[in-house]
Amino acid sequence: MNKKKILAFATGPIFGGALSFAVLPLVAWYFPPEDIGRNNVFQIFISFSILLLVLGLDQAYVREFHEVGDRRELLKACVLPGAIFLFLLIGVTLPFSEEIAKLLYGKEESHWYLITILCVICSFVSRYFSLVLRMQERGLAYSASQVLPKFAVLCIIGGYILFDARKIYTNLLYANLISIFLVTLIFGWNTKEDWVSAIRLKVSWDDQKKLLQFGAPLIGAGLAYWGLTATSTVALRTFSDFHELGIYSMAMSFAGVAVIFQSIFSTVWMPTVYKWVANKEDLNKIDDVTEGVAFFVCLIFCFVGTFSWIVKYILPPEYEAVHLLLTCCMAQPLLYTLSEATVVGINVRRKSMHALGIALLALACNAIFSALLTPRFGAVGAAISNALAYLIFFAARTEISARLWRASRRRPLYLMMLWMISSSVCIAFFYDRLLVPPAAIWISNLFMLFLIFGKKMIAIFERSRKSSSWD
Repeated sequence: MNKKKILAFATGPIFGGALSFAVLPLVAWYFPPEDIGRNNVFQIFISFSILLLVLGLDQAYVREFHEVGDRRELLKACVLPGAIFLFLLIGVTLPFSEEIAKLLYGKEESHWYLITILCVICSFVSRYFSLVLRMQERGLAYSASQVLPKFAVLCIIGGYILFDARKIYTNLLYANLISIFLVTLIFGWNTKEDWVSAIRLKVSWDDQKKLLQFGAPLIGAGLAYWGLTATSTVALRTFSDFHELGIYSMAMSFAGVAVIFQSIFSTVWMPTVYKWVANKEDLNKIDDVTEGVAFFVCLIFCFVGTFSWIVKYILPPEYEAVHLLLTCCMAQPLLYTLSEATVVGINVRRKSMHALGIALLALACNAIFSALLTPRFGAVGAAISNALAYLIFFAARTEISARLWRASRRRPLYLMMLWMISSSVCIAFFYDRLLVPPAAIWISNLFMLFLIFGKKMIAIFERSRKSSSWD
């Protein structure tokens, strides 16, 4: 994938992230923290549903895309099992709408669950549509589909404020539904030639079986990863209240801006590595890329930590603690992104059971940390638990991948990430006892980062520029 295509894919996450950043203060000032907490439960439920329903076949589609004869048949073979599973689950759960709504959102509002189900259907369909665009390297279409729904949410929330709509969670759910539906509609239009023709094709059971064999272990890994992501939310829902969950959710929402980086990198990285392997290219450049990504991750940590105090002035007073949690919450998208760079050995070797083991390890650690810290420290404990669990997740993915496939330069990665997470945890936990402002700590970290790793990063950049690594 050349630089022009990478830029096309980057456009969507960048502008989408900017729009999300504009939406967050509006939502915070208009809806109470309790509804922000409910919305976090909504997002966790959607992600759980998609991870369960795709049956690991989304990853199978990416893995086999460059090696199959008929890619449209591959698309149908990957979509069909999950679609059947989806409608079976809807039939089973709809009679219990009130009970499920109570479990998720704390109130027996059956229409909340109905709206949630519609969001699940749209999210499932758009997941595969987005993979078609991603694998065909149609960056601008992919980016447009990310930006327009965020713009729609901004307009909807702005409309609520302008016309003084009721400040109820139902309205926030409707905003989510419209946004997700627009994603599906736009993705569907841009991929119509692929999925319309795929509907008429017959799927070979042998091919289906091969895909399911690859995807089946990823179901467990996906669910374990969902548990890793959701543990802090579940802990706050269990041991605390929706107010603390709202504070944590708002911090995670601001940290979610880092998903811009995650989305750009994840979109181009794995297909590029598969292409390098298929073409038998020099794989030493993988180490340069991973170290460059690690350095950039550290820059993001330092930048966010230095300017996190600004959040206090754009959110209502009840969200004052958000700025303390911000860098801890950044660990989730940033360490996951870096682990995507280092985990390639597991994927190339098709050792998907190892992915399950790693996710279960990190999940267990997060559950233990959350059970110990969340009841006493609320949102702060949840954020710290999540950051520590993702540090373990990154280290395990990196180490096992290196042992399965090819040795890599890992020590600088471990040093940089341990440094960033230690700073984040200390600031969140000992804020009242710090002798200097948090911004001073992060500025010092930035200076030391360039002092220790600056020359090496310049050398990596020069090698990458000369070799055109992404072409």
